[in-house]
Amino acid sequence: MSVLIATPFSYQFDDLVKVKITSTNFFGTPTYSASNSAGARIRRIPDKMNTPFLVSRTTATMTIRWAALTAPATGNSPITAYNLYWDNGSGDISIELADTLITEYSLTGLTGGVFYKF
Repeated sequence: MSVLIATPFSYQFDDLVKVKITSTNFFGTPTYSASNSAGARIRRIPDKMNTPFLVSRTTATMTIRWAALTAPATGNSPITAYNLYWDNGSGDISIELADTLITEYSLTGLTGGVFYKF
């Protein structure tokens, strides 16, 4: 399989690519198939998320929110899930939330005076 955005193709993001195909055997090569009328658009992975921000906190809970990605930052494909990772200063990264589309989350059972990174 070719990487279409690489040389020699040089397709750009959101270009429409229509494909024709043929085969060859000992007896020769027939004409190309009809072009796929719908084609496919060149896509990419989503952009990096912005840092979540603090909505509210107590000594044991914290509510954070993050901005949902919108096109073209989504790679012009729908976002199917967000994952929330955090570190309580120990260097050990934990996953708190996985495969969800929410953009606000409340963490409970936190320790007061500890610096948390998300």
